[in-house]
Amino acid sequence: MSLYYEEPLYRPPSEAGSLLIQATVGCGFAHCTYCISSVTGRFAIRPLDDIKQDLVEARRLYGPQVPKLFLLAQNALVMPAADLVKISAAAHELFSGLQQISLYAHPLDLLNKTPAELKAICDSGVTLLYVGLESGNDEVLRRIKKHSTAAKSIQACLKAIGAGFRLSCTVIIGLGGKELTREHAQDTGKMITAISPHYLGCLTLMPYPGSELHRATAQGTFEPLSTAEVMEEFRVLLENIGALARTCVFRANHASNYLSLAGDLPADRDRLLREVLAAQPRPGSLRPEAYRAL
Repeated sequence: MSLYYEEPLYRPPSEAGSLLIQATVGCGFAHCTYCISSVTGRFAIRPLDDIKQDLVEARRLYGPQVPKLFLLAQNALVMPAADLVKISAAAHELFSGLQQISLYAHPLDLLNKTPAELKAICDSGVTLLYVGLESGNDEVLRRIKKHSTAAKSIQACLKAIGAGFRLSCTVIIGLGGKELTREHAQDTGKMITAISPHYLGCLTLMPYPGSELHRATAQGTFEPLSTAEVMEEFRVLLENIGALARTCVFRANHASNYLSLAGDLPADRDRLLREVLAAQPRPGSLRPEAYRAL
């Protein structure tokens, strides 16, 4: 017997050493114009008994000392709260060394659950949520069909933090194209300030082949940023992240980025800005296009 996996599979870079268990397939919001989920289209919640069976098989394969578990796929928090609590309970019973369970969550997944449901999930041991915010600008969010607004994203994230979760948020540099680059950067920085997540990851736009945004780029109706404009957007984003309620671990070391950045906000913001400014006139110091990847 083997564990069930259905492609395409994505997990955060920080979950590289985690046990991956398929809780859902695809994304329940499979319309985002840049994303692979809008191409594949399939979405399903796996039966609870099948998920538990995979956990039992993983225990047989890897033993009880698994430290981290990530529940696939792109918004597993869409599952009923009671089922997530049962999955967490089963995992902790099987893996005595388990220290963390995490998953992806769409802002609407958070808004659709009551505070009591979120607290029950967190108390059960699912303690880290990865939330793709993408942008803090409502026009950008509308154009990419995110099914959210900046206000809803802020409300959802504060609701999650209030329930006890640690929050790892992601935004995408270049998502507004040339037309909305400044608005995207400024409003995203302000949104991050309002949320004050525990972790923040920046990716740089790479529309998935076959996606709506990929076609728009080929047709010339969406103008992607140049490398220099990407670096300028990084600068504006960082400048618009203000005083935070907690230390935020910042990473822009994803393979899609031209420049790897790492630090804590707000303490390292000035250093990060200096690194961006230093790289702007030196394009040869940036990651070559051929080495960028999703």
